[in-house]
Amino acid sequence: DEEEDDEEEEESEEEEEELIDSNVLRYLCSAPCAIDAAGASASAAPDGADEPVRGLRLLGAREMVRPERIYSLDAALDSSGAATLVGAAGHQGWVSVWPAAGPQPDEGAEAALGGEALLEWQAHRAWIGEMAFMDGGGGRGARVLTAANDGQVALWDLCRTAGGKAATLGAAKPHAHGIFAMDARSGHVATGAKDGAVALCEIDQTCVRHVGTWDGHHAGVVKAVTWRDDYVSASAGNEGAIVLLDRRQPWDAPPVLRIAAAHELAIQCVRWSPADASVLLSSGFDPMMKMFDVRKPDAPLHVLRGHAVGGKAQHGMHKPAFVDGGRAIAATADSSPA
Repeated sequence: DEEEDDEEEEESEEEEEELIDSNVLRYLCSAPCAIDAAGASASAAPDGADEPVRGLRLLGAREMVRPERIYSLDAALDSSGAATLVGAAGHQGWVSVWPAAGPQPDEGAEAALGGEALLEWQAHRAWIGEMAFMDGGGGRGARVLTAANDGQVALWDLCRTAGGKAATLGAAKPHAHGIFAMDARSGHVATGAKDGAVALCEIDQTCVRHVGTWDGHHAGVVKAVTWRDDYVSASAGNEGAIVLLDRRQPWDAPPVLRIAAAHELAIQCVRWSPADASVLLSSGFDPMMKMFDVRKPDAPLHVLRGHAVGGKAQHGMHKPAFVDGGRAIAATADSSPA
């Protein structure tokens, strides 16, 4: 029997597909000229109040084949803050990674970003809600994390492939139902899902491990989650409430803060201000964004309205982002050209 077991192990090892170097690794090792992110927004705000706000500039465009519908985008940044890779994930679990080398000055804004995709593969057999480049490969974006409708969080090695797919480093299933939201910071991953829970996973270079789950703090689907620091996260979803949780507290402890009825409709996004760790931005299905000071949460600091087409505010504000170190906010909306 022991001999038969040994033979089965040898056969299974032979069936494993060989890992080979990927086009992503070859691209990163060729040290291309990366896009300088300084002009795109993330720098600290200048001291002079009269200085113009530094916003966003179009670097190029790309027509996607896979995924057919994109639900998540991310860029890998090197140690200087310049983009090296751009990734997209979404419909039917597909992930696409391509170079972040932008168009040449004489090609104009309509030029394609980075040519052909470096790597495309079906990471999950269900839609992917979030993807994010990790800090692997010497800060060159060699790993990517995905969270999908199958309830799984998976970690992938972009520098090695097997059978045309990125090599799997590890996976966990923190939710029974689909994951809409994910945020990773300092080896900890917070996820929000259809089951109304916020889960915590730990990751290292080669592993994903489900640590625990905060349950009962949301009355419906959780569609947004974001870390403020290494310990405190904010989450929100269909019920319109915002919940702050601290991973140092017991799983059954009450939340640090609950802002009930922060929005009348579902919340799809929460963002912490890079200029003030107490200020939280939220947006969702209603045509407004709200800024809350979590030290005084009874009423929002500001209610921002925009994206009016024909004098009528558009329904839904999607994925707003702080720009220029927190001095301004950029956002998209339903039926809006911008």
